[in-house]
Amino acid sequence: MTIALVAASVLTIAAGTANGAPISSVPSQLTKASADGKTIISVLRNATFATASDANALIVLDRQGNVIDRVDLTIPLNGVRVPLRTTVSADRTTATLTPILTPQARAAIAAGMHPASAKKDRAYQQMIWHINNGWNRGGGVATAIGAIAGLIIGCVFLVGCPGGAGVGAAIGAVIGINNGDPQAGQAILNWINTP
Repeated sequence: MTIALVAASVLTIAAGTANGAPISSVPSQLTKASADGKTIISVLRNATFATASDANALIVLDRQGNVIDRVDLTIPLNGVRVPLRTTVSADRTTATLTPILTPQARAAIAAGMHPASAKKDRAYQQMIWHINNGWNRGGGVATAIGAIAGLIIGCVFLVGCPGGAGVGAAIGAVIGINNGDPQAGQAILNWINTP
């Protein structure tokens, strides 16, 4: 009886919270490769880019001006530091980063360091975007509901409380993510099947 009351309370709270319409001010970003695979484009929401004081990085600032991340303007590639040419939009929410491939960097690539295919990278970025989108649109609530259902079913009928809660949470997360973004499952398959 006590478990049923706790479960009913949590489900009521979760449902009430899920139906609210909070305005998110949490900074978020989407980073992807350009269609030609030659540049990296990063778009921020509720945050802006600025140049670090040492000019060797971009910093990400939240709405209050606090530094929340740093993006180095060089990347390591087989022992060679590859500089990135950077362009930031006028509103400072989009940064375009283009690797500058010097003869030394090209020699390092030719020596055996081959970056992942741009097609596979785009498939991965799309998969992560759809999973995050699905999670933000209902994955958390469905995970909580699945954990509680798994706890109750596991304690009463099957394998035990902790195991049932874990299995229920995993099933709830998958269902919630797919309900939040129906393209999430297909994006995972696309990434797996992309050469």
